[in-house]
Amino acid sequence: MRASFFGLETALRALLAHQRAIDVAGHNVANASTDGYSRQRVVLSPGTAYPEPGLWWPASATQVGTGVVVEDIRRLRDSFLDRQYCRAAADLAEWRARSSSLEQVEAIWNEPSEGGLAATLQRFWASLQALANDPESLAARAAARESAADLCLVINEVHRRLNEMRRSLDASVRERVDEINRLASEVQGLNREILRIRGQGGQANDLEDRRQLLVDRLAEVAGARALPQAGGSLLVLLGSAPLADAASWYPLEAQDDPANGFLARVAWKGGGTPADIEGGELKGLLDLRDSSLAAWIEAVEDMASALTDRLNAVHRAGFGLDGVDGRDFFDPAGGAGTMALSAAVAQDAGAIAASASGARGDGSNALALAGVRAEPLMAGATVDQFWAGLVSEVGVLGAAAEGRVSAGELLVAQVENQRQSLSGVSVDEEMVSLVRYQHGYEAAARLMAAHREILAILFEYLA
Repeated sequence: MRASFFGLETALRALLAHQRAIDVAGHNVANASTDGYSRQRVVLSPGTAYPEPGLWWPASATQVGTGVVVEDIRRLRDSFLDRQYCRAAADLAEWRARSSSLEQVEAIWNEPSEGGLAATLQRFWASLQALANDPESLAARAAARESAADLCLVINEVHRRLNEMRRSLDASVRERVDEINRLASEVQGLNREILRIRGQGGQANDLEDRRQLLVDRLAEVAGARALPQAGGSLLVLLGSAPLADAASWYPLEAQDDPANGFLARVAWKGGGTPADIEGGELKGLLDLRDSSLAAWIEAVEDMASALTDRLNAVHRAGFGLDGVDGRDFFDPAGGAGTMALSAAVAQDAGAIAASASGARGDGSNALALAGVRAEPLMAGATVDQFWAGLVSEVGVLGAAAEGRVSAGELLVAQVENQRQSLSGVSVDEEMVSLVRYQHGYEAAARLMAAHREILAILFEYLA
């Protein structure tokens, strides 16, 4: 025989279950604008019926329901969409880093403009041509010297800014390494806490949301992947090596690399094994710093050296206004970063060897200097053509990177929309749920009031 308080207990369960459902709906509404929050849903199920089947199963009565229980508070999330988002976000972050860096290189090239190297080269060649036409003119000589000095300054500036950009990218690499370590440490701590809570039969929905945000960021920074493990923890991988799990996290460090100008190389702390960076911002930064930028800096160095060596060779064969020959036009010890006029030419424009015969009115050597413009000094290309090729290469790479960024943004937006359709909070939907749960709570309260009246009558009769 069931107890007289049986119905009161059923009503109490209904009150508590609907109160919990109201709390969860309120939690959803409160976090409707919170990044990374996953909508939660209360799963209600009937309580175990009474009595349970057995030897003394009543012959005349059927089972009686015991009300409602909260079976679970479910976090609405799709792990497949999360993995898809991480892959797409890693690719997008890599190409964004490339695109941003290439935009900076284009700004360094400063082409086409009057201050760019192409226009400076044109003025330099033109000044030599003008000197060949009037080799005794001091004004023509001064113009040739100033245009040559301007050419040196522009090449110096390009070289300096490329190296500064490379050091800036290196600083960004070191910052990303620090960020990866911080994120990995937090993921490991959350893994441990989630395991503890779930091991006690609880749900760690909000902690799992926080952990997924960290994993998303790790994917963006370094192309990290996360694999689910038993008990609810995640194994985060960088390449094929573990970065964080429930037991520990494995730090990276930015080691100075003597073979690469003491720029940072990303390695596992302690052993020094290079880390396998497969994607994300870090891969884009490393590729630009160690591949593209290094090649362009070397190309500018080669161009400056070829220009200096060839012009000096032609200049040494000619005579200045003072009849002296064998002098350099540019300082032979200077590279792209220190390219400058020779001391003789810098001090006296008359030292420019315009004459091939020694006669003051002879401009044939100045014409030979101007003719260097047409010589294939750089792998079959003239200096002007070589520079135009560098500018074009950066432009093509920049356009390709912008295209990849646009495609990546569309893919990320599509996957994120799919995630939000499942996990995002709809305030209108939650308000409908609140009304439904409120009505359920009110009905349970009335049921409890009815049982209270029944018990009051029973107590009065027994009294």
